[in-house]
Amino acid sequence: MSIKVWPFLVSRNRSLDYRTVVAPDFICQAGISNLLARVADGDLTQPEHVFVRQVQGSKVGDFTIIFRAIEATEKDINSQDENQILKDSFGREIYLIEGIVFQGIGKRNIIQSDIQRVHNLVVESYKQFWNWTVPNSAIPSTAFFLTTETNSPLKFEELDPFQVKSKAPETQIVKEPQFQLKLTSVGFLVAAIMAVIIVGIIIRASFAPPGVSQPPKSKDEVIAVYNQQAKTKHMYAEIKGKFFDNSDASGRYWIVSKEGADFILTKDGKSFYKIGKQITTSQLVLKPGNSISRMEDKSITLDRDTIKTLKKLQNDNQNAVIFLIGSVKVDSSDNCKKVIRLQSNQYQTISCSSSKLQMNYYPVEQAIAQLGNQVLTGTIKATIIEPRPKF
Repeated sequence: MSIKVWPFLVSRNRSLDYRTVVAPDFICQAGISNLLARVADGDLTQPEHVFVRQVQGSKVGDFTIIFRAIEATEKDINSQDENQILKDSFGREIYLIEGIVFQGIGKRNIIQSDIQRVHNLVVESYKQFWNWTVPNSAIPSTAFFLTTETNSPLKFEELDPFQVKSKAPETQIVKEPQFQLKLTSVGFLVAAIMAVIIVGIIIRASFAPPGVSQPPKSKDEVIAVYNQQAKTKHMYAEIKGKFFDNSDASGRYWIVSKEGADFILTKDGKSFYKIGKQITTSQLVLKPGNSISRMEDKSITLDRDTIKTLKKLQNDNQNAVIFLIGSVKVDSSDNCKKVIRLQSNQYQTISCSSSKLQMNYYPVEQAIAQLGNQVLTGTIKATIIEPRPKF
């Protein structure tokens, strides 16, 4: 039996954050290619495994994705047969999240040669994407037919179905009955006075003095304000929005950092969320907080006595918040995965795969508490911000 499938790819390069690089042509035409970057999310895939996820209620109807996440290497961007892992500007390893899309809900067996065929198709587009410095539209892919195999299919790791949130119905405007109003000279006078007052309000709003500004409205304005103030002040976001399970995410968050064109947020310094990934916002207002006296990036070498090194870092910076960024070698990824409890509805600040542990804004307190029995070797970056934000 053959099924019609489309290849897709989600990844990043040195400059641009994770985004949909390749998407089915019908999804590109509908203008929803960014949906794939939201639903194709997961840790590095184990050998002989793939993820499967159902997407329901999209503009193009229900569809299913089958994909894997692998490390991007030098040979993916040039003809040289080099297995050196590609890294972004922060030294973090880059993943290729690649797979197929087919219309409808269900599961279809695929084998290793199928997923390799997809890789060979999308990697040509990734070579183009590698040199992008500004966002562009996803590259459309065309369908091909895949023969369902029963011999040695890859094992499925099924993710929770993703329900696309439908737009709320537009509020119907009920027109009130119209009444004819006969204006006397007094009526004209009142109308004239009201007009003067309204014009005055508009003029005052248009020519507000420096320091009296309206909240930035566009995303570019918000980012510009953040970039201007974040080096000297803690920045907070007051948002109205939803988590992707449709529960309420409204509230005040501290902005940990800007990654790509979106913010990483936290309310308590323990649970983290990224706008566009875990949270969708209908309103975001920036609020500057207390001043930052020190912001420093420091290289930390981990060896056999990991916890001792991290505790010293913590003790030397008791009034600061410290985040760990980078990847190190780990003796046992199985033990590491047992210790780390990942939450699918949160931004992942740590992940384990094969012999590596990847950290991205991982709080040093959590590292000390969770990694006590792990043997880690390598050099990472510690971002130190003093004083601590007010959660």
